[in-house]
Amino acid sequence: MADVMRPAQVSAESHFSWLRSKMSSDRTLMSYARSSISFIGVGFTIYEYLAGHGDAKAVVLGRGVSAPQWLGLGLMVAGVVLLIAGTKDYREFLGSLGDEGYGEISGITGWRLRAGVQLMVTLLFVAAAFAFIIVLFNPF
Repeated sequence: MADVMRPAQVSAESHFSWLRSKMSSDRTLMSYARSSISFIGVGFTIYEYLAGHGDAKAVVLGRGVSAPQWLGLGLMVAGVVLLIAGTKDYREFLGSLGDEGYGEISGITGWRLRAGVQLMVTLLFVAAAFAFIIVLFNPF
């Protein structure tokens, strides 16, 4: 029967395995952020195109259709929700990597900035919320 490694056994192999898992979770969060930026950007573009072009606005509003406006807002909301879901998954996974026994393997002691990725996601969330508020309270 194969011997199962316990988390408390520290070796270079286990440390690098832990680092690979951490970097993999960072890449996954960046993928969530990239998709979120796409949703928010496309939604904002659709909304602003209709707001900035009088001809398109007249055609759309002249027919009583507000679907493009709602589509733009919906895409922006979907981007923010995707960002929140990705951040939640990331934090849960980091919590499991920091459980008892993995502290020695990680080599991290004391307080450290967990990841620059979290800072990037926080700034993206603030920018997305700002764009959404501008669009929501500035109807065309």
